Order: sequence, then C-alpha cells, then structure tokens
Amino acid sequence: MKKSTNELFNEIMTAKDYESFRRANADNFTCMKLDRALMAKMEEKKLTKSDVIKGSGMAKTYAYQIFDGKKANPHIDKVLLLCIGMGLSIEETQNLLKVTGYRMLSPRDQRDSYICYAIKNRMNIIDINLGLQELNLKILE
Repeated sequence: MKKSTNELFNEIMTAKDYESFRRANADNFTCMKLDRALMAKMEEKKLTKSDVIKGSGMAKTYAYQIFDGKKANPHIDKVLLLCIGMGLSIEETQNLLKVTGYRMLSPRDQRDSYICYAIKNRMNIIDINLGLQELNLKILE
C-alpha cells in the first residue's frame, strides 16, 4: 500500500537504520528508470523512437542513447524535449518527470511556466524556443 509523503517522512525520522526503512518502503519510492518510462509511454501512445525524435528536435544519436539507457541521467531539458516529441499533456509530462526522479515543472518559475503553457497548447519545439527567446529565457536544447 502506498504511503503518503508525511507518513514516509515520519518513518524516516524514527527509523533505527536506513536499510530497514528502505526495505520496508521499497514500493513507495518513485524512481523508475528513464528509458523504461519513455518506452512505456511510447508503447501506450503507439509511437516509434523515430517519431519522438523528429518531434523533439534532438540529435538522433543522443536521443537513442537515452532510449537505450546509455545516458541514464540526461539534463531535464532533454527529457522535456522527448516529452514534447511524444506530444504528452502537461499532466503526463509532470508524472514522467516525477516517477523518473526529475523535478516537476513549477508555475512559480517563469521558464517552467512558459514551458507548461506551451505543452498545454501543443506548441512544437521551434515555437517553444522562439517564445523562450522572446522572453530572454534559456531555450530548450
């Protein structure tokens, strides 16, 4: 059974040792490997790697390294590019970030909020980067 964050926090604060806490709560951790999460989402949406790469604007070799698990912890921007390439909703994007251990996009951060807006409105990567540039924010690359 999944425990709330508060329950987990209380348990870690009273744990005699970390290993027993870790074993007792292994199914409560949210760290799915990125390559597995991406493949599962692509299967669900019936997309190919090449479809996703085309929509992401990423270099093919780098994207394939992420899909193959050879780039285990790419920068969050690369993950966002792949989410955009898959046409994920903002909810799906946030969930993928969360379950793979990345920070979720924050509406309090101007760049993040623009990216959320762009994903919600199904903007392509070129238009997203043009908008980021107009706002003097770092583009997705």
